[in-house]
Amino acid sequence: MILKQKKGSKKAMLMDGRNQKRFRMRRMVIYGIEICSLILVFIFSAYYVRSKNDKKYQMAVEYISDEKYEEAIKLLTQIRNYNGAKEKRNEAEKISKQNEAYVKGTEFIKKERYQDAIEEFSKYIDYKDCSEKVKEASYLLGINYYQTEDYIHAKEYFIKADGYKNSEILLSKTELKTLEQSKQTLYNEAKRYYNKEKYNEALELFELLSNYKKSKRYIKKCKIQLKRMEKNNIITAGIYASMAIKNDYTVVEEGANDYGQCNVGGMDNIMSIDTYGCYTIALKKNGKVDVVGNNGYDKVNTSEWKKIIDVAAGEQFVVGLDNEGRVHADGHNGNLQLKTEHWKNVVSIDAGWSFTVGLTEDGELLFAGLDRGQAEEFEAEKDKWKNVVNISANGGLYGENPRGGGHTVGLRKDGTVVAVGDNSHGQCDVENWEDIVKVAAGNWYTVGLKEDGTIEITGDNYPGTRYIEEEIMTECTDIVDIAAGYGQTLCLKSDGTIISFGFNDGNKCEGPRDWTNLLIPEY
Repeated sequence: MILKQKKGSKKAMLMDGRNQKRFRMRRMVIYGIEICSLILVFIFSAYYVRSKNDKKYQMAVEYISDEKYEEAIKLLTQIRNYNGAKEKRNEAEKISKQNEAYVKGTEFIKKERYQDAIEEFSKYIDYKDCSEKVKEASYLLGINYYQTEDYIHAKEYFIKADGYKNSEILLSKTELKTLEQSKQTLYNEAKRYYNKEKYNEALELFELLSNYKKSKRYIKKCKIQLKRMEKNNIITAGIYASMAIKNDYTVVEEGANDYGQCNVGGMDNIMSIDTYGCYTIALKKNGKVDVVGNNGYDKVNTSEWKKIIDVAAGEQFVVGLDNEGRVHADGHNGNLQLKTEHWKNVVSIDAGWSFTVGLTEDGELLFAGLDRGQAEEFEAEKDKWKNVVNISANGGLYGENPRGGGHTVGLRKDGTVVAVGDNSHGQCDVENWEDIVKVAAGNWYTVGLKEDGTIEITGDNYPGTRYIEEEIMTECTDIVDIAAGYGQTLCLKSDGTIISFGFNDGNKCEGPRDWTNLLIPEY
């Protein structure tokens, strides 16, 4: 019995072992199935996710293509780890900014805010047709400036339009308009200079303008005025009186007024003046002349004189040089001193007691009246008168005249001086003078103004004629104009005051020392 039980237990044990083995195998199979299932699920999930990301990526690409950049960026952000999504998102963001600028620029054009449009389109010039849009906006802005006559800015934007539509034609028109504007600006500036009597500056601009408007007319007027200024006498010393032009172009005088030659109080707009004996003649800015004085029997008529650029007074007559080089004269003609009607091409004039002298443009001296041998002396020494640009004359009293028989002085281009005529008092001893800018012939002496503002004077005081005062002459510095008369010498300083010395009959020498605010020449 016991044996049977043992055999039965052993069999049971064998059965249990087999069952356990089968169980373990089943478990392994189940585990394998589960693992495979998990793998399949993972693979499926991965495939599903990738498929979904692929779809999102493709959709994002389509959004970009359809210019739906915000949607594209949103999708690409969701799949940021997807291969290429980051780069595509950066691309979408860039294109989004470009498109935003493009849309803004387009709106700005519609609103006619062309400058803003140019700025937006210029941010991404290679995007779409931004370069053409810049041209379009520039073109439209150029038209706006053109229509408001702002041709400088119009030109700038037509250049930027770079051939857009008819911008090249408009550019050419604008350049002409710009040139016109520039000419008008220069023309206005030239007229401003002219009105301020700055004739050199005005002439330079009018000559640049050439045929523009009335430039040629102004060129001629400037040259005439410059000739007047070049030859003008701001101060003058005569036999009986001394005179000067003030900076308001009126006249002051000092001396005897026996013949009314000092009745200059009503004169205005005067730019040159000369007095000698019975008459005073003044040149006005408009080229006409005023004459005062009376010798008792001759009537002086200068009403027909026009475009005068220089004037001179003799003892009983007056002379004027016009812009064409002709010489006009009126008054007493006892010695034919008025016989100048046939003179031509004269550039400088003066007069003595009873003679008239003119310098021609080719260096000839012409005489009319009682020149007391000056014409013959000139013919004999003509070579010395080459390159003379200005002359001054004085003296020549009738009969026995211990104070000057008449002489003429010439200033050369190089600042040296030449003279002809009576030299009994050394009035023609000027051959050693240098650096002279103006000469003034007195009745029996000559005065020269040097470049450095000092003066030269000929001769010596002889008994009864103290016309040289050396102690006063030492004060003659910073001089800008000179005048020599019948024993008195006037020197105009750059501050508009006078230094004077010499004869003082009628207070003609000391009186001028109180003058102030005199006109300063623009040599």
